[in-house]
Amino acid sequence: MTLTLGKKNMSDLVTYVGNCLIGGDDFTEYPDGSRTRDVIRLNLNGRHLVLRQNRDFIRNRGTQDVKGSFVSVTTFHFGEADEADIPELLDLSNKLCELLSFVTESRVIAYGHDFPAEGAIRQRQSVIGTVETFRPPFTVFDGSAIKNFIEQCFLPFLQHRDARGLHVVFDCLYHAGKTGSAIEVQLASLFILLENLKHSYALQNGYPMINGFFRNIGATNAAPGGKLTFETLLNSMFAAVGMNPNMIQIIRLRNELIHSGLIAIDAQAKFALFEEIQDIIREYILRLLQFSGNYHCYSLGNSKTLP
Repeated sequence: MTLTLGKKNMSDLVTYVGNCLIGGDDFTEYPDGSRTRDVIRLNLNGRHLVLRQNRDFIRNRGTQDVKGSFVSVTTFHFGEADEADIPELLDLSNKLCELLSFVTESRVIAYGHDFPAEGAIRQRQSVIGTVETFRPPFTVFDGSAIKNFIEQCFLPFLQHRDARGLHVVFDCLYHAGKTGSAIEVQLASLFILLENLKHSYALQNGYPMINGFFRNIGATNAAPGGKLTFETLLNSMFAAVGMNPNMIQIIRLRNELIHSGLIAIDAQAKFALFEEIQDIIREYILRLLQFSGNYHCYSLGNSKTLP
């Protein structure tokens, strides 16, 4: 399908988005007769939207180094909207941005909107965020792969977002990959992320917290039983989605970092550890979101298929 410019719907809501450097899945036909693959059409939670990329950005992609910068080339277009729909659609935009942050390893963020598209109602706000794409889970200029992931995973994301704090998880991933950060800071962000996932998993699955520690299901204040360790809860969390990663060395080095602020291994070994943790987290998130298909591992040159 091709979108033809020039036809304006006075009830369109347009949201302006930063740091979403991805390719399109569908074409726009321009007045000069040219065609550019610069749109992705989505149906999210019963709402239709068109994600549109700047035409010049699509044509010149890869020619500029924008890592560490704020870049605005993206708009979300919601058709057939009423003014009363604006809060719902802006909330939908923000949640799509959160999911796209995971896709791009960047802080994708909405910073304003116009309604109608011509801007009778206009709002802009200051935001903070940068492009940090390094080894994303999908080829970012493969719009079909991005669309497939969003349409598979958006509803599971909404179901898990609040209970599992996934918006915070994605932000931790962003900080873990931020330009110029020391490897210890990057690793600390991943360890905080694992703590976050472990804690929300335990709460969601009914593990009681007694005297500041999680206990086995069924424990009471009168009979609390033993404390459940970080490793025990992580293993249970991973098993729930069909994973069994070896966390022994990761947990040992996590404890070392927490207690000393440093890890006594060389830089190459630290980055190998970083890659391993990124691989585990990425697979866990994709399994939690019920993704099926091919994706790129964080570790260079590797890919996986989830059934």
